[in-house]
Amino acid sequence: MFEFLLFLFCFILVYFIYYLVVISKKNKREKLVLSTECMYLKKRYHIDVKKIPMKTLANHLALTNAFIMSSTTLIISVVKTWILKFTLGLIVLMILILICYHILGTIYQKKYKEEEK
Repeated sequence: MFEFLLFLFCFILVYFIYYLVVISKKNKREKLVLSTECMYLKKRYHIDVKKIPMKTLANHLALTNAFIMSSTTLIISVVKTWILKFTLGLIVLMILILICYHILGTIYQKKYKEEEK
């Protein structure tokens, strides 16, 4: 039960901070196109991120990042030793980033495929 509450707390906290810093501010949403996440989606999945409404993109990125961080926190919370937590956290974080952005990229690829030249 503690782990579920930890997951939920981390998810809400990360999403809330992302909402305050990025989603609620128009100038930050416009700069989102230059972020690492958008550049990855653009280069790896050939998505024109300018076609996606910025508020929608920001919300999806916030939800994805919140899920990645809270899942990593949940997984490392069950490990006892500090070194194992660090190692496992790094590995889990990388795997979750690749999996979650792959899912997001394929979803966007189906909807907003960049026109081939």
